[in-house]
Amino acid sequence: MGLTTIGDLSQHLVSVRHNSQLKERLNTLAQELATGRIADLTTHLGGDQQRYLDAGRHLDLLASRGRSLDETANMLSVMQTALGAVQDAGATAGETLLTVSPQSGPTHRATAAIEARTAFEGMVSALNTRLADHSVLAGAEPDKTPLPPASDMLDAILAAASGAVDADGVIAAVDDWFDTTSGGFMTTAYGGSMTTNLSRPMSEGTALEIEARADHPAIRGALKAAALGTIAEDAGLSLSDTERAGLLRHAGEALIAGAGNLVQLRASVGSAEARVEEASARLSARETALEIARNDMSAADPYETASNLQEVQLQLETHYTLTARLSRLSLTEYLR
Repeated sequence: MGLTTIGDLSQHLVSVRHNSQLKERLNTLAQELATGRIADLTTHLGGDQQRYLDAGRHLDLLASRGRSLDETANMLSVMQTALGAVQDAGATAGETLLTVSPQSGPTHRATAAIEARTAFEGMVSALNTRLADHSVLAGAEPDKTPLPPASDMLDAILAAASGAVDADGVIAAVDDWFDTTSGGFMTTAYGGSMTTNLSRPMSEGTALEIEARADHPAIRGALKAAALGTIAEDAGLSLSDTERAGLLRHAGEALIAGAGNLVQLRASVGSAEARVEEASARLSARETALEIARNDMSAADPYETASNLQEVQLQLETHYTLTARLSRLSLTEYLR
């Protein structure tokens, strides 16, 4: 029988290759132990990474939906703050206007009218609130500004009421300007969407419709009352002191009475906030479950990895020991 031998050079190359393989395996195991992740995922999953890739795509989709829900939550929060400012301004002005009586002097009436104007300007400013360059109360057309400057609106309202001969005529003119489809508010003032509410995506196939807009009846009622109180003392109206006082008080009563409508509108926004919060919680739970499943697919067993690491370390140490002993083998050493 012939004897197959390996030459010294070939033996050296085999030893070097074996040493490199052991070092590479050692480094791989050390990496897996440190990161807790399988280095060669394809081999670990038997060549089928589709489930792992699908999980990653679903996580990206859920992350996108999460960002959308966060944006909606921020928008609703800003909207709630704006509506709160409208309500607070109306309440403050209403209390002042209700202090006016037929016996009130010009200074008292002027002070109340100034309070009403301050409230009107504050309401308009709040209703024009923007978030990330988008109006929050313009309905389905957030790129538009809901209302023009307060002074422009008051000039138009005063012009519409200037022909009235008594307080009832002024009230009727202001009502017409705000409440009819042909009135100045709907034809020239309000610049947002008149027929479509803002819609925001929730979960797959569902959307959240938000009814709060600057032309909502509750908001128009507050604006109308504040505007009426503002123009009551204007010299352009031919009214007696008693009629002016009556207008101021009427405006105050309207502001106080309309507070309930604003509360209901804010409650609808609060309900929308609750729905978004619930959707975010469900989304977060789905993300967590999917992330756990995806991690399980790529996770390295720490005990198994540590055991394999020790085994390879021992093999490498044995290899070095044998290599050192073989390097000292020679005829001279044997004859000694």
